[in-house]
Amino acid sequence: VVQAVAEWPLDDLAGKVTEDVYGGPAADVAQGVTLDQETVVQGGSLHFSGVGGLSVAGATYLGVQSNLGLAGYVRFDSVGAGQKVIEKAGSYALTVVEESGQPYLEFSVTSGGEQRRVLSPQALAAATWYHFSAQWIDGRLRLGVGSSAEIGISEPEPVGQIDLSASPLVFGPTLVGNLDRLQVYDLSRPA
Repeated sequence: VVQAVAEWPLDDLAGKVTEDVYGGPAADVAQGVTLDQETVVQGGSLHFSGVGGLSVAGATYLGVQSNLGLAGYVRFDSVGAGQKVIEKAGSYALTVVEESGQPYLEFSVTSGGEQRRVLSPQALAAATWYHFSAQWIDGRLRLGVGSSAEIGISEPEPVGQIDLSASPLVFGPTLVGNLDRLQVYDLSRPA
């Protein structure tokens, strides 16, 4: 079992930060983020108004270029395209996109200046909690959403290392909905 290198339970707000349970940098909380004790997966969640988000800077794991994992829970008030669940500008993002008239979650990485992506295997619905797991492992992008055993896998051509970016990691920068229990994994570390 691989252990997360960072985790934010998101069940409280201590002023303008939410703490990483592994002692890494706290996530700075922007305007438009509020504690929601009613719409929860575990203990509480944070609601995002579509502006701001949680910003993490200065952590060594933010420089991971391969074997990266991101996981957590997301709930959309509405599932409009363009909502960013996670973004490290210039490196990777987890975003709602529209494909064939349906909203899907997309995990994209920038490698060699080129964007590569994988879509969730299922369309999204509003007011539904989804567990997501986005991974770049052994040159392949994977994205699992919900309780589905199906996992979206990128095209057959391997994806190179993720481009480095000095940008902070931002959770929910344009999300209108909730996030709960966010985790970052360095999948190259032994279990």
